[in-house]
Amino acid sequence: MSPFSESVPADWWRDFFTGLAAEFWRQAIPGAISEHEAELVALLGAFPAGGRLLDVPCGHGRHARALARRGFVVEAVDGSDALLSDLVKRPEPSVQAHRRDMRDLAFAAGCDGALCLGNSFGYLGDAGDAAFLTAVHAALRPGAHFVLEPALAELVLPRFVPDRTLRAADIEVVSRITHDPGSGVLRTDYTFRRGDLVERRTAWIRLRTCVEIEAMLRTAGFAVVRVVDEHGQ
Repeated sequence: MSPFSESVPADWWRDFFTGLAAEFWRQAIPGAISEHEAELVALLGAFPAGGRLLDVPCGHGRHARALARRGFVVEAVDGSDALLSDLVKRPEPSVQAHRRDMRDLAFAAGCDGALCLGNSFGYLGDAGDAAFLTAVHAALRPGAHFVLEPALAELVLPRFVPDRTLRAADIEVVSRITHDPGSGVLRTDYTFRRGDLVERRTAWIRLRTCVEIEAMLRTAGFAVVRVVDEHGQ
């Protein structure tokens, strides 16, 4: 019997990005990587110069800041106070932080483009992920583009490593990953440690193939879907 339900547990993410987990993700990715990813997005030519973009979910704002430095105005949306605190404590003039559910995007109507980077697509289960794509499409002006970096089954499964130990600054993270092929769910059990402080979290993500995600995008209203690699090709 599968250890998972048929779908990603509802709202697991609401309490995940707090405490040591939030601190770890804030420190784990070097600034040079964020700059490279923002430059790649800019080079795709999907967004008009100086346009108003929607970054969702934005995490602690690493892409939002990098895009603002390239002249864009960014609406940065995330459901975690702990992650958004970085944008609140160190505000960026061209970035507006919003604590909202990533499906609640009506406020951003008329955006010139949107992005969802960092493998953050797949957190909400089948119905929730579909609702997210529909909300993004509704927030964009006609003809605007959406850049999505999903956790693709074609990329994740060939590189699958069940047990990992990572470190960012003084935080050590031990993770165990289990994949259920029946539901397409990837479950990761984390143990975060800083000295004597130990916190445990579990994350779920729904893996999908490129063909499945393309179908979801078209159902949400996106007319043209282009697939590019990490070099923008």
